Amino acid sequence: MGGILSGTSAALEPSVVLESSVVLEPPAVSEVSAAPESPAALESSAAPEPPVLNAASAVLMDADSGRVLFEKDGFTVRSMASTTKIMTCILALENGDPDDEVLVSAYAASMPDVQLNIREGERYRLGDLLCSLMLESHNDTAVAIAEHIGGSVEGFAAMMNQKARDLGCSDTCFVTPNGLDGTDENGGEHSTTARDLAAIMRYCVMLSPKRKSFWRSRGRPPTASRIWTGNAPFTA
Repeated sequence: MGGILSGTSAALEPSVVLESSVVLEPPAVSEVSAAPESPAALESSAAPEPPVLNAASAVLMDADSGRVLFEKDGFTVRSMASTTKIMTCILALENGDPDDEVLVSAYAASMPDVQLNIREGERYRLGDLLCSLMLESHNDTAVAIAEHIGGSVEGFAAMMNQKARDLGCSDTCFVTPNGLDGTDENGGEHSTTARDLAAIMRYCVMLSPKRKSFWRSRGRPPTASRIWTGNAPFTA
């Protein structure tokens, strides 16, 4: 059973168990022996602290069935930052060819950090830009990919939102292909929920006809069982 954890600034801090060796002096003989602790008290004192979840929102989903195993504010709408690039990548794989030649526009080249520092008029192979997108989270390559696949950033955003609707992600609004803040013509803000983000990630790694290509674009084989996504470039 694979698991997908999605969230905003998701971080799990494992409990720490410390072991030590201590030499004790033999106890002094006493006429009155202390009463032994009850088994319940001994069990309580030995129980480890549970993990601490620092994410504002989180969802743990069974990747095979889509069943939600754990949820913390999973339906609260929040900004999605660079996890946006998950959708950008899968749409490019499903609608383009890795050997496509991508022409860089002035707008794509103007994106802020993190950047590949592509320049207007340069041409790149789509497959190489996808590696830049997924391994280094470059904002400029995301726009270049979006313009190539959708004709414009707005056209690509429409494709992103249609795919989100197809996946049942009713609380997601895509405006930019790289996760930078944005608002569309209807006032919708670039945002999602942990529940929707988990569903999108499950589609990418389990259901998409291009799921194997998705894994390869990240430099990982399609055999990993856990995928962690948060408000940062996701890792697995």
